[in-house]
Amino acid sequence: SRGCCLIDLDLQFGNAASYLGASANLTMDDLLAAGHRVDGQLLRTVTAEGTNGIAVIAAPERIAPLESVDTEQAQRVLQLAREEYEHVVLDLPGNWANWTLSAIDKSDLILLVIDLSVGSLRQARRRLTLFEETGIDRSRIRIVANRVEKRLFRTINVQDAADALRYPIFATVSSDYAVVQSAHDQGILVGDVARKNRVAIDLAALADLIGADLEKK
Repeated sequence: SRGCCLIDLDLQFGNAASYLGASANLTMDDLLAAGHRVDGQLLRTVTAEGTNGIAVIAAPERIAPLESVDTEQAQRVLQLAREEYEHVVLDLPGNWANWTLSAIDKSDLILLVIDLSVGSLRQARRRLTLFEETGIDRSRIRIVANRVEKRLFRTINVQDAADALRYPIFATVSSDYAVVQSAHDQGILVGDVARKNRVAIDLAALADLIGADLEKK
């Protein structure tokens, strides 16, 4: 096992590879189409190298229905990734299908990213209810509040979000659209754009929290 692999499972609209400056000739599509021929060697062939040596499996170039993904094949690919890499991070689509729930069920930690808006909290509450109904233990779920502004007269604050979701807020990430967009456009990490930037500091703290959590497991 070695390093970290990010798999972009937002198969219709994922941009993880370009955000990490990775140029991918092959994508998740090639692994899903390989059937039983998929193995560690093919997985490594599909994997592109992004910023700081992070391995990335890119989302497909073409848009296909999420329901067309074979759950068993998706599980096969994810299991191979777990065997090849020490840490596997899944970036999931906004819309979920049976195979996405199946992937979530196998995860050690589930990060549910929200922002402090009524719409986002309502959507998060629906997802948490779905987790509860499918038997996903709440001890694996972490809520991260994104784009948090330090405004005095904010309508919804972090504590309001925790109360509405009936879950603690695991971490917060500050709002700085310009810096994040600049990092995305250059295909580099936020910390490489501005190391002392609040977003970079918050993301580093979040990574430390996740690392500490995983060590306990």
